Parts: sequence; C-alpha cells; structure tokens
Amino acid sequence: MNPAVPPRDDILIEIEKATGYTFTNPSLCLKALQTAGCAAAGGQKSLAQVGDAALRLALVTIGYGKGASRGQIDSALRTKASNSHLADQGFERGFDGCVYRIGGVDVSMKMMATAVQAVLGAVFLDCNKNIYRSPTPYPDD
Repeated sequence: MNPAVPPRDDILIEIEKATGYTFTNPSLCLKALQTAGCAAAGGQKSLAQVGDAALRLALVTIGYGKGASRGQIDSALRTKASNSHLADQGFERGFDGCVYRIGGVDVSMKMMATAVQAVLGAVFLDCNKNIYRSPTPYPDD
C-alpha cells in the first residue's frame, strides 16, 4: 500500500462524498481503487469494464428519456464517457489521493480514467445494477 494513500475508512468517506453514494459493500469501492500493479488479477480493470458499460447505459437511457436525438446521445457519450473527461472529473473530486498504486507513482490521466470507471462499476454492482438508484453521472457537467 502506498503510504501517501489515507486509511481505508477515510478513502471510503472521500469516495462516498464525491459520488453521493453510500456503499453497502465497501470492498467493491476499495477494489475499484487498486491499480493493476497493486492487486492480483489486474486490480480494478474488470470493474472499470462494468463501469464503462454502466455509464454508457445511463447516458443513453437518460438521453432517451429526455427525447434526445441519436446524434445528441452520441455526442453525450463521446464527451461524458471519454477518458479525458473521466480523468478530469476524478482529479477534480480528489480521487488521486485515494488510488492505490505502486511506490508513489503519480496518477496518470489513464490511471484516473480507469479508477473513475471502476468506481462507477462498483456503484452499479453495489446498487444491484439499478441505474435509477445510482447517482446520475456528473449531473452538473
């Protein structure tokens, strides 16, 4: 574990504040913050795949519900689900202080985007795959 990363309970509090979601299974959240080099079986990569799919599903469903055109939905997907946007959101919310990584390595944009996707995946699984119970992906953006 990186000594710069705060204790487990502090990490959970920070992530829950940043997402607006309280985990019933905190281990999902913590797994989402483990980079590939810090954990067996690739760390957060599988959760990041779930998070990417859940984010896309949420954005398409929200767009559909608002009567958005396919072009508008595609534009939202290109913007909101992009690695650069996800990384920016993670850094703005202080996730970089919560990501477990090997020996003080700086959190890159790619690492941050993967961590945000993994946290979204953890939320999606923790709320029993109910996108309506999950927090809306970055509603203010």
